[in-house]
Amino acid sequence: MLDYSKGRWAGDYVAVMGDDNTPDWSHLSETLTDIDAIVILTLFYIDGFNEIGEIAKHDRYLFMQLCHLVVTRQALELEPLLLEYFGASYLKKYKELCKESYYLPKDLTLRENEALFPKRPQGPF
Repeated sequence: MLDYSKGRWAGDYVAVMGDDNTPDWSHLSETLTDIDAIVILTLFYIDGFNEIGEIAKHDRYLFMQLCHLVVTRQALELEPLLLEYFGASYLKKYKELCKESYYLPKDLTLRENEALFPKRPQGPF
């Protein structure tokens, strides 16, 4: 998605879609790739965690997605930041939200694709 060497989008097409106003949602969801988790991690690697963390304080779905990435061991680099922003009880809150929510966090289905995640930039991310 990003050309790290130039610090800009590499030219991939990205569409932000929801199922509420899309007539053929089931067909689209089967043929397109949902990149929610990848976008969140990409923003984290490029911009850091501060803004994502602040938004997650008020957006339960983003909070759940971040926790899911840690709990499923897909992005353990987020764990110390979740502890810092939400305290030691963040996993308890995540479990409670999972019981009461219909939202299913996304997996990093494309993380193995080196074209998507070339060498990550080094730094205190």
